[in-house]
Amino acid sequence: MSVHDRTWHGERADDPDLAGADAALLRAAQRARREAAAAGRTVVVFKDGEIVWEKPGEEYLPQERNTDGDET
Repeated sequence: MSVHDRTWHGERADDPDLAGADAALLRAAQRARREAAAAGRTVVVFKDGEIVWEKPGEEYLPQERNTDGDET
């Protein structure tokens, strides 16, 4: 069995060294997209079996806040 045959939700899910790895990778990807969106840059992603350049949309930009703390 190769490493690609195992999934995070399968055999490796019980490995204490990998606990929280999925969440950490998702946080890192979100942060990379936020930073790229703020800088007007692209990110490289693996999508539909291909490596592609993607420009993150405005949904990744930080929301502005009013003086009363509400998002606008």
